[in-house]
Amino acid sequence: MPQRIQHCSLKHRMIGTLAPVILGKKSPIADQVEYFLVRYVFPDFTNPQGFLRARACDTIEKFGQLDFKDQQNLLAVYRHIPDCVADPKLPVRVTAALALQPMIRHEIIRTRMQQNIPTVMQHYHDDLSS
Repeated sequence: MPQRIQHCSLKHRMIGTLAPVILGKKSPIADQVEYFLVRYVFPDFTNPQGFLRARACDTIEKFGQLDFKDQQNLLAVYRHIPDCVADPKLPVRVTAALALQPMIRHEIIRTRMQQNIPTVMQHYHDDLSS
């Protein structure tokens, strides 16, 4: 596995593991998390490597309690997660589904999810029928 890919995977695991501490009330870097996610995690939603797409979803799930300052970033997460739910790789689909749960607490995501429920359900039906 190339070193860059290993590094990407490691950064996702490390930041995800530290999410509760980073988002804590006394965290000196809590205000920088959104920028970090946009800069280093969001690009991996479309990475050619399936496990990095899955890692991006997993990382977003770990930061489900983050209050995004920029609603466009929250909407970007929402655009990427359904794409990953429809991913050809099963591990990506599973982690994307898990990442949806904490995102539903945001009103804008909940409203948009209601519109996409038939599509999401069709993907799961297709998976179970295979």
